[in-house]
Amino acid sequence: MVQQGYIKIGQLQSAKQLQQRHGGRLGEILIGMGALTEDQFQRFLANRYQFGYFDSDQLLTLNIKDDLLDVFSYEKALNQLALPVKKGSNGGVLEVITLAPLSDEVVDSLLQLTQQKKIQYHLATRHNLLQAIRYHYGQFLRRTADNEPFPGLSEDDALELSSEGLQKKKKSSHSLIALRREGFCPSCGFPYDPGSAFCPKCGQALNKEGDPLLGQILENKFQLVKQIGEGGMGLIYEGVQLDTNQPVALKLLRNQFKVDEQAVPRFSNEVEILRRLDHPNILQVHEFVYEERTGFVLVMELLEGCNLEEYIDAHQEVLSNEQLAMIFSKVCDGMEHAHQMGIIHRDLKPENIFLVGGPSHIEEIKLLDFGVAKMTESATQGLTQAGIILGTPRYFSPEQAMSRPIDYRSDIYSLGVIFFEILTRTELFQAENPYEYLMRHVYTAPTPITVARPDLTFPQGLESFLLKSLDKNPDNRPTSMRAFKNILLSIFDDGSEFFKEIITIPSSHQSSEFDSPPTLLDAQEQQPNTPSPISSSYAD
Repeated sequence: MVQQGYIKIGQLQSAKQLQQRHGGRLGEILIGMGALTEDQFQRFLANRYQFGYFDSDQLLTLNIKDDLLDVFSYEKALNQLALPVKKGSNGGVLEVITLAPLSDEVVDSLLQLTQQKKIQYHLATRHNLLQAIRYHYGQFLRRTADNEPFPGLSEDDALELSSEGLQKKKKSSHSLIALRREGFCPSCGFPYDPGSAFCPKCGQALNKEGDPLLGQILENKFQLVKQIGEGGMGLIYEGVQLDTNQPVALKLLRNQFKVDEQAVPRFSNEVEILRRLDHPNILQVHEFVYEERTGFVLVMELLEGCNLEEYIDAHQEVLSNEQLAMIFSKVCDGMEHAHQMGIIHRDLKPENIFLVGGPSHIEEIKLLDFGVAKMTESATQGLTQAGIILGTPRYFSPEQAMSRPIDYRSDIYSLGVIFFEILTRTELFQAENPYEYLMRHVYTAPTPITVARPDLTFPQGLESFLLKSLDKNPDNRPTSMRAFKNILLSIFDDGSEFFKEIITIPSSHQSSEFDSPPTLLDAQEQQPNTPSPISSSYAD
């Protein structure tokens, strides 16, 4: 890489020193240091091993036959982060775009599915490859929807239907529902970002009026009324429980995995664990339903308000110490309860901290999506091993970024990232894509808040506390969410009545950061392994 001008010799020496101290691969370390981009690294590998290389434009202009996309399903492509693009005649060569050569087991399965004899590899970056997979399968799903027979409708019945009736039936087809659930334009199949008003390719309005999910009834029990939110992991609808007329929230999880006969029982078990989380600062999960057309759907209490990110956007001024203390103390209370129950959040971020009543005022704080990443991973017998990391890399802990076993201290790191962003109104790390975020968490030291915002004055001790919460080594972080809360409140405490009421522990309890940590079922269940994120993708 030095000889080809990708990096300088001093950068290589620094990377080797980090490698000696922390382990890891040189390429990942250089990306984490910001000395090398993922695009540069993948181009270097392609040149070294004589593989082809595809950039974003080339990936989106590929002409892939439907029969190939049909036999190698969308779920398989996402799970393995591999896009089959062309197969030879008479059992010849299968061309595949991936991040690196696949395992022998995956290769054997892929060759058997496509009836080919050998594989020819091409490389791309994670972000570009994931976008290409979504694009090509979205196009395929759109074409499938056009040709899909209407479920439960004979050809004679279809001929008798009016044009309006046909359109109504067509809107409820499985493929159109899948397009909506997976975030594909219903007109052209192009993947769009959550919250988009128009398709970025064809300009089609992504309004909710033509939503094929509206009015759908699940298990004769819940009816979808209107869409109220959308995120990386799924769509959120306001619904109603038909027998009680009780309003509920329903979250349709994206179909990023293939459901086998054991998936539903595993998912049901995870939901039962979450239902035991009875705390005022945790969103109540009621139950779940599963249908083939909609996939997994979580049924939860319905809230009105905004998330923490929306609240910050609505309040451009710096939050007061009292506001920060109130919000984060309640977050810590809910997190401590979950940790004591043996449950790790795994995807703690501003979007999952909900302010009831916001943005005008705050009535209560609720933590959302508790354990959703774990549930989907459990339901698919460990997606991270197959190539998918569920969560938001911008807030991942270093151990989470490296796919290592995690415990409650991973959530503490994520809360530290959120706290840094709220204090400074800047991101902890600058990165061009999710993979570079992961590497920054592993190998780049966090910027002190006084350096990130030299124009602001912070309470004494806050910077060192935050740096400790963001330590790469979990052993050096606060030992519990209760410790995080107590230390934070002691730093903010100005002797006012507000802090006299909110601090419920004796002031002499200064050793709280050395309290015994909770015993976590989640951490005990995981087997020690340290796979590199080089084979991972992201579903954030």
